[in-house]
Amino acid sequence: MIPYLTVSRAREVIARIQAYRRAITDFEQYAGDDRVLLGDLYAGPATDTMRVRQALDWTSSVRQDDWPLPSEAGAAVLESRPDPDLSHVHDTWRDALWTPRWNTT
Repeated sequence: MIPYLTVSRAREVIARIQAYRRAITDFEQYAGDDRVLLGDLYAGPATDTMRVRQALDWTSSVRQDDWPLPSEAGAAVLESRPDPDLSHVHDTWRDALWTPRWNTT
């Protein structure tokens, strides 16, 4: 028996094709951000999602462990002083965050 195409089936096929094209466009739109985020793990549509999951699992396990900070590292943190440029960056960020967008002054 030869399958026939109804109007409703044609609409369904067209909707799926359009959804597929939107998905491809969305994927390509974020490719640059994905490349930055994933680094060497990023391979476009061929990205190995299992390797990405393993990297996320590893990162989570490192963050969950309560390893003591080596005394040399602790001393370096306590002896360090903030970079003077960071104060300016923080002030700029704070002003941008708390200044209403409608403020013209």
